[in-house]
Amino acid sequence: MSELKSAILAFLLLVANFLFAQDLTLWYDKPAQKWVEALPIGNGRLGAIVFGGIASDRIQFNEETLWTGYPRDYNRQGAYKYLDSIRNLLFQGKQKEAEYLAGREFMGLKSAEGDREAWIKKALATTKERGNPSQENYNDEKWATIKMPTYDGWEAIGHEGLDGAVWFRTRFHLPDEWLGKNLILDLNKLYNQDYTYVNGVLVGSKNDDETRKYIINKNALKQGENTIAILVLNFSGKGGILGYKDPSKPIGLYPEGVDEASKISLNGLWKFFVQNDDVPAIGQYQASYQPFGDLFLNFNVDESKVSNYKRMLDLSNAVASTTFNYNGVQYKREYIASVSANAIIVHLTAEKRKAIGFEALINSPHSKFQVQKLTNNTLLLSIQVKDGASKGKALLKVILKGGVINNSSKKIIVHAADEATLFLYAATNFINYAKVAEKAEIPGLKGILNQNSFSFNKLKDAHIKEYKKYFDTYSIQFFNSTKQNFSNLTTDKRLEQFAFNNDPSFVALYAQYGRYLLISSSRPGTRPANLQGIWNDLLAPPWGSKYTTNINLEMNYWPAELLNLSPMHQPLFQMINDLSKTGSETAKQYYNASGWVLHHNTDLWRGAAPINASNHGIWPTGGAWLCQHLWEHFLF
Repeated sequence: MSELKSAILAFLLLVANFLFAQDLTLWYDKPAQKWVEALPIGNGRLGAIVFGGIASDRIQFNEETLWTGYPRDYNRQGAYKYLDSIRNLLFQGKQKEAEYLAGREFMGLKSAEGDREAWIKKALATTKERGNPSQENYNDEKWATIKMPTYDGWEAIGHEGLDGAVWFRTRFHLPDEWLGKNLILDLNKLYNQDYTYVNGVLVGSKNDDETRKYIINKNALKQGENTIAILVLNFSGKGGILGYKDPSKPIGLYPEGVDEASKISLNGLWKFFVQNDDVPAIGQYQASYQPFGDLFLNFNVDESKVSNYKRMLDLSNAVASTTFNYNGVQYKREYIASVSANAIIVHLTAEKRKAIGFEALINSPHSKFQVQKLTNNTLLLSIQVKDGASKGKALLKVILKGGVINNSSKKIIVHAADEATLFLYAATNFINYAKVAEKAEIPGLKGILNQNSFSFNKLKDAHIKEYKKYFDTYSIQFFNSTKQNFSNLTTDKRLEQFAFNNDPSFVALYAQYGRYLLISSSRPGTRPANLQGIWNDLLAPPWGSKYTTNINLEMNYWPAELLNLSPMHQPLFQMINDLSKTGSETAKQYYNASGWVLHHNTDLWRGAAPINASNHGIWPTGGAWLCQHLWEHFLF
């Protein structure tokens, strides 16, 4: 009887799974415009963000060990000698004095700094030359233009990674009624240091976060056209003329003593010129995770003739895809992050022979990068992280079924192919947290260059099989009482309407997306998922995209045991093992104690000392919290 019950139960479960197939797809009816709208794929070591563009498709890619910084000692020697004094000040209620002493003697060591004073002196030497850019009649016709202001810095409008000495110039017409009056030049926020001129006269300079409201003396102004020239010195983070966070409030000019309502707006296109972008190294407590590069695929497509566009991410098999119809032909692009091939793979097909044509190129946001053609169908990207030990190489290889490839020194150009498959490999010179190699090498490069035949379907099947052994260990389904199916809505619209719709199955989809991200960014044998997993497009990402151990790193791994992804925990356990070694030296130098300690952040090089500021950086329980994950793993 029990066998019959078991058979009936198994049959009912099979029917239920068939009738109520789990909703496991994110999908959209237009390409991503922003990085945060694109779809992530990853194999634990390599990650990519797929935009799904039609005429131009961007695949931004990363490798998990490309960071700023280098192996070094993060610990201030003998810091424990000040521990009792800091404690006594706190016991006496002298918080401010305790923070000052701790900030001076108890924080970690920063990385080496360059000679900023000498660099500034060199940058300013230009302003003393005859005919320099501050002068009214300087010829800036050949300068590029940039839209200013931008509250998120010039990095947000196509100049990622730009630090240095940069000139900005614009002109304004002085109203006749303002002649003989002092003016207020209101720039609000500007980073970091500026030297601001009007008609060649210096009207102000600051090196802080204060607002810029400079008084322009009436004697510096003239009737008609006037010139504003600003030299901005920026050393890290967002730079340029930031203006007001409220876009309705412009930067501009108005007479002294008059209401701002009369302001002449200076919002718009300014001329700009990068005088020097080789800034001295900035001392950092810890390193930042870095983007590697971009693969661009450009197609000769008139987007106005495209129909039935759809881009999607299938969580059940970790395959992203873009499909559309163009001139009566159905096109499909598939993207996977393969463990077996150790590569990001893009597969292009069409329902018509000889319909695949495009140009492929790779580049990087790092200033020190080079692209060279190794063979007719391969490009090699080489990069060097600024002020750090990390070097990287990425190889792009294109294999066709039918069609031809044209020669180009920086591009791979494909014509009239039936199918095209692109393999993107990436590697760095990282060996371990204490050692890097002299140069980066693509593993198995010779074999990759010689391999020109394969089956994409076999690679895809192997990828899906490898992924499913982790993903298929858990299922969750929620049903709504109205029996409505919201999966026919695009995911962005479904998210917008979630607060108003009875759509509990979206919660299940969200949970499975979280599992997908952990699998994609933390495979056994790789590094653990950082603040952004393995996906990052910024040279200066939020919080360094490192490992914040006062909650964020732990949160990444809270689902590991509960949602049956125990193997994904292994990279974290390896990090804990590393930190037990670097943290033992930190425990000795800061607390004169045995064992090991970790404060509220760490990075690729396994720094464990206090960072940032004494009022929050001396948080010695990061190691204890991480050990909770060991216990959780043991319980499961």
